[in-house]
Amino acid sequence: MQQRIDTGSNSEHGIETSRVTRRSTLIGVGTMAVTGLAGCSARANERLEDVSVFNGTDEPIDGTIEIIGPDDEIALSDAFDVASHDEEDDGNSNASAAYEQVWGTIGDYEVSVELADGFDIAGKTRADETVTITDTDSELLAVVLGSDDHEDEISFAVGERWSDFDR
Repeated sequence: MQQRIDTGSNSEHGIETSRVTRRSTLIGVGTMAVTGLAGCSARANERLEDVSVFNGTDEPIDGTIEIIGPDDEIALSDAFDVASHDEEDDGNSNASAAYEQVWGTIGDYEVSVELADGFDIAGKTRADETVTITDTDSELLAVVLGSDDHEDEISFAVGERWSDFDR
């Protein structure tokens, strides 16, 4: 069972939530935006969970993420609302959402991200990707919404630490 971390006021989905400090989220988002996911801060590395959704845009974004595992079972299905990195400065919002305990077995996972009605990034409202997880204890998935450092409006990267995301 996954546990959602860092959802702010989006706890109505019945998933246990807790707050991550504004500082750790700023470190993570800032590192991604400036260096294309190449940051190597130990503090930022602690911030990542099995799956992390980051908002690299100047606007808040609502949407859903669904991950289907190699056994065709739902590994994660949840709504997210992530603030813009500018809104995060008010201390009440987070520009990311993180989920732990997502990976059950080694294999291919089908990831779908769909933005809620009224939201788009350069006209794009959905992205699908197959990611391969070879180590369920250490591999992480970063989903980045609207980063200038990526050619896709919604991008996906798998790695074990921040430095692995510089691809």
